[in-house]
Amino acid sequence: MDNLDFECKKCGYCCHQHGRYQYIYVTPTDVRRIASHLNLRPKTFRETYTKELSHGVVLNFVMENCVFYDQKQGCTVHAVKPRQCVTWPYWPDNIENGQFKPGIRKICKGCS
Repeated sequence: MDNLDFECKKCGYCCHQHGRYQYIYVTPTDVRRIASHLNLRPKTFRETYTKELSHGVVLNFVMENCVFYDQKQGCTVHAVKPRQCVTWPYWPDNIENGQFKPGIRKICKGCS
């Protein structure tokens, strides 16, 4: 795992839908944390910013971007972003033989 160098470049590419990366899943804890940050009740947050799929609750996307992605600011909920976003790019699906897979290095400018 020594070859997993990552430095976020804040390019926002991970906030966009591409290939098989189509969703940002949110946990009940994520919902409560982000809702509180936005001064919303969790129910209002869910109704406004998420949709429920058969395999989980996900954030809405607008024009293939996360609803919380702003072209100038980047992630507008960065301080309380979902766990899925916090752990990017260190997901088991992104790593092979102790290195980031070539496809991940291509889409994530911070992975080397």
